[in-house]
Amino acid sequence: MSPNDFINWKQKQLANVWGVPFVYDFYEDLIKFNAMKIIPKINKPILWFHGTDDMTVPITQAHEARYNNPNIELIEVQGGGHRF
Repeated sequence: MSPNDFINWKQKQLANVWGVPFVYDFYEDLIKFNAMKIIPKINKPILWFHGTDDMTVPITQAHEARYNNPNIELIEVQGGGHRF
C-alpha cells in the first residue's frame, strides 16, 4: 500500500487489500492489541493453519503462538504463502 493509499484508507475508512475490504478500525486494532499477549489466555482449542512460505506473517509467529498456548494445533502448509 502506497502512502497515498494509506491516507485514502484513513479518510474513506475502507481499503481493498488483495481484493479483501478492510475498515480502517482493523488497522487501529492491529496497532493497539498485541495478539501474542492474548493468545496464552485463550482456553479453547485452536486449529491454526499457516503457510511455511508466508512473507506477511512469518511461520515463526505461529510457532511462538503454539509455544505459548498448548491448545493450539498447528498445521503447517508446506510452501504456502499468506493466503496459501
